[in-house]
Amino acid sequence: MILNLIVIVCVILQVYCVEDACPNVVTFKEWRGAEQVYEEKLPLPVKWVIIQHTATKTCNSDESCKSIVQGMDDFYMNGFGYHIGYNFMVGGNGKVYEGGGWKNVGYHTMRYNSVSIGISFIGNYNIDEPTEEQLKVAQDLIQCGVKEEYLASDYHLVGQRQLVRTMSPGDNLYREIQSWPNFLSSKDPNDLPLSFDPVVNSG
Repeated sequence: MILNLIVIVCVILQVYCVEDACPNVVTFKEWRGAEQVYEEKLPLPVKWVIIQHTATKTCNSDESCKSIVQGMDDFYMNGFGYHIGYNFMVGGNGKVYEGGGWKNVGYHTMRYNSVSIGISFIGNYNIDEPTEEQLKVAQDLIQCGVKEEYLASDYHLVGQRQLVRTMSPGDNLYREIQSWPNFLSSKDPNDLPLSFDPVVNSG
């Protein structure tokens, strides 16, 4: 009786932890209506997480977030010939949208694409403030990546502005992520093996 009770409690706790750590993700096929087409696979587990912003309008509803994500995908396809560059996007509706996902090399931070996961908040966070829901779901996504072994347990987290000349992820979001686990306050380029992706370096 006691043993059965312990097992039930453990199962309940396990389910709770899984649900808490792994947020629901709107898959690429769900918002695009087509399958992903990405040429390269990431070497797993990935060591780097790069937080960014899309510098677009924010979105607070499923409809508006889906519209913005589809518009960005159209921009990438029409301008560069490949799908949306981010691995994941976080909407103001508290949902995560899959781009390249955990397994595919994205196109978001030149020379760092093949060694990182790019998570982009939908909006311009030099102007907008990230919501508590957005911040939580992004951190849950990262915890899920570690749990599922897509991310190394000792991953490094940085803002995109630490790697390339950009304002991304915006002052307001950058301020928030500096208190997140594994944030790397200063980056030594020698610590990060650079990627020479033919797609982003072909020009």
